[in-house]
Amino acid sequence: MSDHDFPGASPERPELEIQPGQSLPLFGRREGVEVVVIRSDEYRELIGLRARAAREEIRAVFQERKGPPLGLSTIEKDPEVADFLRELFRGRMTLTALHAECVERFGTERAPSAGRIQVYRARFLSY
Repeated sequence: MSDHDFPGASPERPELEIQPGQSLPLFGRREGVEVVVIRSDEYRELIGLRARAAREEIRAVFQERKGPPLGLSTIEKDPEVADFLRELFRGRMTLTALHAECVERFGTERAPSAGRIQVYRARFLSY
């Protein structure tokens, strides 16, 4: 492949020469710019890692903006309350006792009603 195959390449530019016996990576300067010569498979791997990191960053931003998925109950939208209730489900507590524990731990604003707890427990136990 020649310099003419690359956009912006001019025939006046000197080629980077690699002497036999030199191991990669090579570090140097070309027209005042620091350059590194690596194997093409390593370059493709680095580009793939960069693309993967960019996709993960974009996915994280979308998840943050989206919020919880639709169709979740108020309990499922609050992971701390959901985890607390699942731990309590291991024992045998009445709905009134479950509700009282939630109110004590999270206050009346975050504590789900006894009816919501009943629906959540039924869904949880059915899985």
